[in-house]
Amino acid sequence: MSKKVIFLGLILGITSQIGWGQTQSKKVKQIVGWGKYTQKQKEAQKFFVKQFDREGKLTREQDFRLYIDNTYIYNKKGKIQRVDGYEGETSFVKKYKYGNKVTTEQLATPDGKKSNTHLYFNKKGKLIEKKMYEAQKLYKRIVYNYNRRDSLIGEMHYIYTGKKRKNYKVIYTYDAQTKKRIRRNEYDANKQVIEKVVYEYNAQGNLQSISKVFPQRKSSDYNTTTNYLYKENQRWQIISKRNNGQYESRKIYKNGILIRTRKYENGKLIELVDYQYIYF
Repeated sequence: MSKKVIFLGLILGITSQIGWGQTQSKKVKQIVGWGKYTQKQKEAQKFFVKQFDREGKLTREQDFRLYIDNTYIYNKKGKIQRVDGYEGETSFVKKYKYGNKVTTEQLATPDGKKSNTHLYFNKKGKLIEKKMYEAQKLYKRIVYNYNRRDSLIGEMHYIYTGKKRKNYKVIYTYDAQTKKRIRRNEYDANKQVIEKVVYEYNAQGNLQSISKVFPQRKSSDYNTTTNYLYKENQRWQIISKRNNGQYESRKIYKNGILIRTRKYENGKLIELVDYQYIYF
């Protein structure tokens, strides 16, 4: 095994040949996800591969489970210029054009369908508006609002498909002292909250939990809770639960770097992924 291949932690029984501390100063060339669907499965499968250039920009991503293979091309300024993609049974090409205050994303598929998304920015580089077109017809528009600290405080969504135009809004709330986001409420056209997200932090100011509820739904199956655990002020685990705990996801970190993901259904392991880091 090459010394450029470093396994963070125990990757399916194969140990690292380079000390953990040496990984922090190296630039990642590839991240490979090796997975199993049960603990009894003897050999791991290659689930996905992500490739990066020396500047840390993603150049290719492949997910062999979902049949995804996307290649990213950048211009001389380091901005994304083109994406040649394949997802499922569909291929596509995305091209990007940059103006003084607007960026345009053009999406084209082999069947001749085209769509454009225009992103508008203010002088500070903040996204203030997004317009989405299908066959040159506007079908959605989003307007973003910020406070004096340039924190996002609201979104207005305008949907132009169907016989009647639909509008809804999203409001963000921040703690007056810490300036951290504490709530996100999404409202329907009747000004009723349809999605409520609450953010909580620990004494060190680190994100501790995110809870998402849907007040208008009769069932609580859609509600999710995500807890963030830390060791020595570094992220250690992210635990997400939904469907009243039926589904659970655990992301495990070491020295702040993701090394393993476990997914459960009714307490039974249904997917395990270990992350292999390959360096320049």
